[in-house]
Amino acid sequence: MSERLTIYHIEGRRSFRVIWLCEELSIPYELVFKRGDILGSLVTIREVHPLMPVSPTVRLDGELFVESGAIVEVLQARYGKGRLAPSVDSADYPFHVQWMHFAEGSAMARFVTTFTVAQAMGVTVDKLPSGYRAGGNITEMITVGALGIFDYMEDFLSKHAYFGGAQFTTADIMMHYSIRGAKLAVWVDSSDFPRIAAWRANVESRPAFKRATAAATPGGADEYGMPADVPFPPSVVRPPARRST
Repeated sequence: MSERLTIYHIEGRRSFRVIWLCEELSIPYELVFKRGDILGSLVTIREVHPLMPVSPTVRLDGELFVESGAIVEVLQARYGKGRLAPSVDSADYPFHVQWMHFAEGSAMARFVTTFTVAQAMGVTVDKLPSGYRAGGNITEMITVGALGIFDYMEDFLSKHAYFGGAQFTTADIMMHYSIRGAKLAVWVDSSDFPRIAAWRANVESRPAFKRATAAATPGGADEYGMPADVPFPPSVVRPPARRST
């Protein structure tokens, strides 16, 4: 690299994806954040990138960039040397690209929408009108709910070892954050889905994942990937509802 990559980070946020990728590909990076101080880390980002203070923000070749998926894609293309992405003519490549985009464009979009609707209505996710969270009733005609998203992922993993297809790819890095965060946003527990749970155990056993976790959350990470030494207010974190059968 012509210049050391700088990652402006907030603990528990999407910048973890970039850190994990760097650990997988041995890309040197500088991590900038205030440990145990989520607001302080955001202020730091705002100082360097006031028009779009989000995490991740990275400095690469003297320029600032945002969007975790785009950053991951650029770094893999430049420094992957064929690693962590299938060849474009392989059968797995379309799957890899789909899940790279699905992580934010479909999964997180629906999870955040559900969470936001609950907040706007002044209720917790489990108190939303019947069917909204699951994608049933009237919403079934409009969009797939959180449980439907998980059913779709579970079905895919019944036929493929990874979201990237036969091999671990950056699609798995992208999807991991969305799946782990679903328990916090919409109370869907990935342990209720055997294939997703097995996939999580597999990717989280990777040495690069463990190194990234140690770098991104030096005080330890909780089950949501949030810093264990910065507890959420009780009104935010609640016991997740089990998936109905």
